[in-house]
Amino acid sequence: MNAAAPIVVGRALLALMLAAAPIASERADAASLAHPDIATTLSPWRGRPAAPAIELKTLDGAAWSLAALRGKVVIVNFWATWCEPCRAEMPSLLRLREQFAGAPLEVVAINYLDDEKKIREFLRVMPLALTIVRDGDGAAAGAFRARVLPASYVVDDEGMVRYSVFGSADWTAAPIVAALRQLLTAAAH
Repeated sequence: MNAAAPIVVGRALLALMLAAAPIASERADAASLAHPDIATTLSPWRGRPAAPAIELKTLDGAAWSLAALRGKVVIVNFWATWCEPCRAEMPSLLRLREQFAGAPLEVVAINYLDDEKKIREFLRVMPLALTIVRDGDGAAAGAFRARVLPASYVVDDEGMVRYSVFGSADWTAAPIVAALRQLLTAAAH
């Protein structure tokens, strides 16, 4: 075999792969093309169905528990002040909350391991009209088996985890909004 043969074979293989692969712009919506690393859909949850029983504190020291939100659809979002994808995702969580104002939907931002001072500094720069609680020892993230940040879980009105997203999401994307509406409709019955 001569030295040029691997290059010719490599080029032929590449041409076949490109011809067989769908072109991204033919199958992706505008949002995913603009930011291919931002999820626009929710993944069905494949872990234990019941959401872990977590009890944490708000920044003001008030007790908070996930169980107290039974009867509502809850987005549990694990984040950290140093996490750039978390920062990028926060505005869409706020828009989602505004879009569903008055609906039995709660968005809970659970900070992972940051101290209170860092969280308050972050909130001065990026005010969040969400419930903010602190997972100071990582136990809540461990209970949900969150291994990346941001990590989000959608819990239905009966306390069952239905969906997850690992990494940033556009929470106002049509498929996500449709899935949340479906859960809210089921909760109303």
